Amino acid sequence: MNARLINAGLLVVAFLAALANYEGLALTIDAQTFWDRAFCAAIAIGVMSSILVFWHLAFHVVPHMLDPDHRLIAWLTTLFGTLCIVGLSAALNVAALGGHEARQVGLQEVVASAERSFAAGGQGGGRSIQPLLPDLDAFRTYLAGLAECEAEAGCVTSTKGRKGVAATLEQLAGTAGTIVEAVSRSQADLGAKGDAARACLTAMRAALTKPVAIEKRSEEIARQVDCFNAAMTEARGIDGAAQVSQALGSFTSGIVIPVTVKTAQQKEAVARILTTIKQKADELARRAAALPMSEAAEPVTMTRQNALQAVVTHASAIVPIWIVGIALDVLPLVLLVFVTIHAAAGRKDPDERMLDRPVRDVIEARRALPEIEAPRRRLPAPKEARR
Repeated sequence: MNARLINAGLLVVAFLAALANYEGLALTIDAQTFWDRAFCAAIAIGVMSSILVFWHLAFHVVPHMLDPDHRLIAWLTTLFGTLCIVGLSAALNVAALGGHEARQVGLQEVVASAERSFAAGGQGGGRSIQPLLPDLDAFRTYLAGLAECEAEAGCVTSTKGRKGVAATLEQLAGTAGTIVEAVSRSQADLGAKGDAARACLTAMRAALTKPVAIEKRSEEIARQVDCFNAAMTEARGIDGAAQVSQALGSFTSGIVIPVTVKTAQQKEAVARILTTIKQKADELARRAAALPMSEAAEPVTMTRQNALQAVVTHASAIVPIWIVGIALDVLPLVLLVFVTIHAAAGRKDPDERMLDRPVRDVIEARRALPEIEAPRRRLPAPKEARR
């Protein structure tokens, strides 16, 4: 086989591997200065030299081994050297060819993690008391109506007026109104935190497709991840249900029957209505405490990866690029197999090997034969021939 063509092919393969190694190493260490790039270039030249020397020796030794033991040792050495070259160069080849794509896959996984966290956190986390708001408002209305009825018609103590029991009922109605307002503010805060987290998540999705360098894209998504985690953490700290349950649990505690309630009948009526109010408050408190908590989603984490880390972590997403990167280092081994097979066939049938030679080489050898034999004719004959 044409040795020049094989050497030229090996040079091209080694040069391409050196270029890929330079680019992959530059992306891995984020080479910015002249010295960083000079270091990458030196490593690439070293890899290129190693590949050329190794395959040059392999092509000149392995095909010509005649002894089976020597041939086995040569092939084992070649396979071990090939593994060393793959370990030295293949990952950097892949980092150069697919580093950006692998880092993009990593960013997509971060955004997907944020989407899962947002969905698990009930669109913002916290514990919503929205289902209990109508009943709380009805409880406030009930107390306000009872206070008005007592003031106008003496519905509780049979003594109308805005002092005494009516004033106490108005205070309880005001307390219920305060609870409703606090719950409304809590729901508004919870919604605001959910909207903030949703806005950060939307910005993350938009950053994935921005036509900018992968480094800037990664920085933008990192900022939005911090924003998202902060909003979700604040939302999880809002628990309106616990506040309502605590307030309603002690709703009638400390109530003193007014001195205007004198008769036993009046005291019995007041005690009965306070018991009814306490039962309603306790029921609402139990329902508030039983409201389900949103699943506590884990904060979204984002690890800054260089090109080499990304292609290893997300290898399954860039399998074709790994195949190309490894094939670039293994291709000379395939050529060596062909050369070895051809050499073995020539040893098996030397006549056919001679026929494979160009006719011009045979003619030139024929012309040169007289010139080679002429000096031998001029030599004196051996003593045995003269006798």
